[in-house]
Amino acid sequence: MELRDATSDDLNITYKWANHPETRKFSFRQEFISLENHSKWFNAKLADEKCIYKILEIDNSPVGSIRLDIQNEVATISYLVSPEYTGRGFGKKIMELAIIAVLKENLKIESVRGLVKKENVASIKIFESFQFERNEMKEGILEFKKKIEHADWK
Repeated sequence: MELRDATSDDLNITYKWANHPETRKFSFRQEFISLENHSKWFNAKLADEKCIYKILEIDNSPVGSIRLDIQNEVATISYLVSPEYTGRGFGKKIMELAIIAVLKENLKIESVRGLVKKENVASIKIFESFQFERNEMKEGILEFKKKIEHADWK
């Protein structure tokens, strides 16, 4: 299992994952994403110095992605596991590996947060398993937040 930087070669697989019905179901915007729009967004994320974008691979096969968008020393986590690999613990593993990678890079991040729809039980369980603080946001959305400390992620 390896977490590597996303590259332009990952455009098509991330596009496929993003438009899968299960992914759209738990996304904040549920409409279909055009390849043109995904390409613009994807390339902007790759070029953004305040974005850490990683791909989880098992035996050189991509199984998921995680992105940390950093603003004011807070990294907002967005992740997904390929629909073919859900329910196997990869969501928890990808989050753990991403946080460890961030800590190793000694980036100026004080805390991490994630926004989750209330019906996304799997993501809620993952954030809770890492003892993220849970806050109600607007209707139907939960915010999970946690200070980054090396001891929590060894």
